[in-house]
Amino acid sequence: MNSTLKAASNRRNAKKSTGPTSGAGKATSALNALKHGFSGRLGCDAETREKVDALAKAFTGGEKDAPQAIALARKAAEFQVMALRLKEARRRAWADARIAAPTPDGDAAADIELVSGRLAKLVRYERHAANMRDKALRDLERARAPTGR
Repeated sequence: MNSTLKAASNRRNAKKSTGPTSGAGKATSALNALKHGFSGRLGCDAETREKVDALAKAFTGGEKDAPQAIALARKAAEFQVMALRLKEARRRAWADARIAAPTPDGDAAADIELVSGRLAKLVRYERHAANMRDKALRDLERARAPTGR
């Protein structure tokens, strides 16, 4: 196939794969990241805010720190709360798998396979939250360390 035909073919294919074009399709697509609530920031409800504040205070040792250190402690606390939520979601997914209607042949492996995709996503999000928490804590330690200059 010469380059002119190939370019024309690529343009035709690209027109078919540009995502949603209707307003309703775009609105639905915009909500994809909010499906489970684990890929965005934490909600701002009072209970979550209290947990984050308590953890941030624990991470700073209750000391008066610079605003940068406080921001890093809050960031670490937010990711810790997210990791805890994900751990609970993973526990619920396993519980759901155990009480779900058994497969017709009673195969437990098939029941586990049904929930494995969900578990894989939760584990990936949990790992990301833990990594981000650890990074924020390392940055906090660096920010609080005395400079030797």
